Amino acid sequence: RPSVRRQNATQMRLRSEQELDSLFQKYDLDGTRKLNTGELARLLTELCGRCPTPAELQYVVHNADKAKDRKICRTELSAAVLVFKSYTDHQADITAVMEKYDVSRTNRINSEELTQMLTDLNAGQPPTPEEVEWVMNTADKTDGVMDGELHPTEIMVAIAMWYTYHEKVTANVESNKHECSIM
Repeated sequence: RPSVRRQNATQMRLRSEQELDSLFQKYDLDGTRKLNTGELARLLTELCGRCPTPAELQYVVHNADKAKDRKICRTELSAAVLVFKSYTDHQADITAVMEKYDVSRTNRINSEELTQMLTDLNAGQPPTPEEVEWVMNTADKTDGVMDGELHPTEIMVAIAMWYTYHEKVTANVESNKHECSIM
């Protein structure tokens, strides 16, 4: 028998799903059972309290649209909401990163600016050009447009990738220190 805490979590999830069902029906104005970007923007505005910018909307659709038809069906809606809420929850951090590292004031981080950001994240140790290229090329795709610069929607992905990459390399180095061979 599930605990009271698990029962409450299940009830809350079901209420959330029911709320999303209701919102989906409300904003599927054309009755296609898929939300176009305009319908999705209105739904996210009601649910999250602010309207996504076109770049944010593109990021949400790119990351939640599993069918790759540039529309969000009901089964993709939870992911779309999660992507947008996650992004908005980190908005202050993203803004701080952009203010510090976007020295060109283009609202994008270029390779040189990314190098400085990764150096700071790496306790003053500069990354190799290959590491910068890897972070840039991988994070640059997450909004669906690969243009050689990181937009605000791609910043948190780049930072997470750097830490994951750095932790993986550190773990490999540490495990190699403890290996020994018997001859």
